[in-house]
Amino acid sequence: MYLQYSDLNGTLPESIGFLSQLQSLYLDGNSLVGTIPESIGQLLQLTILHLDLNNMSGPIPESIGNLPQITFLQLERNKFTKIPESIGKLSQLGVLYINYNALTGTIPESIGNLAETYYINLKGNQLSGTIPGSIGNISKLYYLSLANNQLSGPIPESITKISQLSFLYLNDNQLNGTIPESFGNLTNLQIIDLQNNYLCGGCFQWEEPRTSCDFGVSFNCRCSAPTTSNIPCSEIPSCQTKPIPPKSPNLVIFLSSTLSSVGFLLIIFLLYKFCYQSKKTNYTPVDN
Repeated sequence: MYLQYSDLNGTLPESIGFLSQLQSLYLDGNSLVGTIPESIGQLLQLTILHLDLNNMSGPIPESIGNLPQITFLQLERNKFTKIPESIGKLSQLGVLYINYNALTGTIPESIGNLAETYYINLKGNQLSGTIPGSIGNISKLYYLSLANNQLSGPIPESITKISQLSFLYLNDNQLNGTIPESFGNLTNLQIIDLQNNYLCGGCFQWEEPRTSCDFGVSFNCRCSAPTTSNIPCSEIPSCQTKPIPPKSPNLVIFLSSTLSSVGFLLIIFLLYKFCYQSKKTNYTPVDN
């Protein structure tokens, strides 16, 4: 069912649960309000659910864990308030978007049961508590963003065991302790952003030489915060990795190169003009 961007408003009716053969439901980009009805759990053939870009609210119902076939769950940019413990029952789930909502409470330990999940985005909520160690069980995880929340405690070592992990965003939280040295074992890692936390000390070396990993640790070690580590809070040493680049590096490089080229051409022109004037001044006409 494709009803995205159709100017729909009102609530999602309980009767939607009667669509027992429904496989795809696209309702994104509308003005739907209210909660997700419990009857959503009756859609046993559902593989794709898009409710993103609406104004829906309330907790995500526990019945969502009854969707054995779902592979794509996109709920971003609503006002949902809680992740259900049953999320871990979605054994076929590949992609999970619940970013930019109003999620509070903790990330359930059951999230570690998402054996087929490769993309998780929970950015931009008010999630608190610690990052569950069970997250390290998601062996196929490629992208993980828990940025812009209120998560605290240390980064669990288990994250560094996800060998497929390529993009990790834990920035803008209240994480403390030291950066696990075992991050250096993640040979597929391309971006790791730990900025704006309370992380102290520690530096890791890549198991293999790296040239393309962006590693951001700016604005850490704000020592007024408590730390779970016995290591003195000191400035994080400079690791031999690339910093997170500015948003428009190409523009800076282009302007620098352009200004340098213009300056060089201007010098050449002035030298030529000076030589020409000198020759003109010293020229003596010869009588035939």
